[in-house]
Amino acid sequence: MTESKSKSVDAELLATADGLKRTYSQGTPASAPGFFRPGHKRFGGRTKGSQNRRTKQAIEIVEAMGFHPASFLAACALTGLMPNPDGSTTPISTEDRLRAATALAPFCMPRLMATQLSGNPDAPIAVDGLDMNKLLEDSDSIALVQALALRMAGYSDVVQMPKQLPAAEQE
Repeated sequence: MTESKSKSVDAELLATADGLKRTYSQGTPASAPGFFRPGHKRFGGRTKGSQNRRTKQAIEIVEAMGFHPASFLAACALTGLMPNPDGSTTPISTEDRLRAATALAPFCMPRLMATQLSGNPDAPIAVDGLDMNKLLEDSDSIALVQALALRMAGYSDVVQMPKQLPAAEQE
């Protein structure tokens, strides 16, 4: 390429860049397609929570086959036998049963979250709605609370559980 052609290409690129800068600084109507303005309302795209194409296709295939993954995993975990498409079953190992139950658990039980406690480290933790005085009113409930605390601390082999309080006294 000759030197004059490269200068003209450079000049065109600079002119284009200058034109884009002026267009952005002057602004373009908000209705112009594909033009982004800082702070604009989000538009277009898939709505939050809707399924994408691959998820819809997977659900359609599973429904057409009459197969439900959760019931399959539950059958494997409970019986130790994996159902086959021809109606027969195949025995599975204990590890596979445990894996099936573990895979099914998040759909059946809520996930436990850690709770951050804050406050004065020298003071006891305050819990709203729990009145320890009611638990410490009689000797049977004191024995139950002590046994519970010892079991929670890992002393289950040493602790003798006292008799359980009748339902009327538990309230």
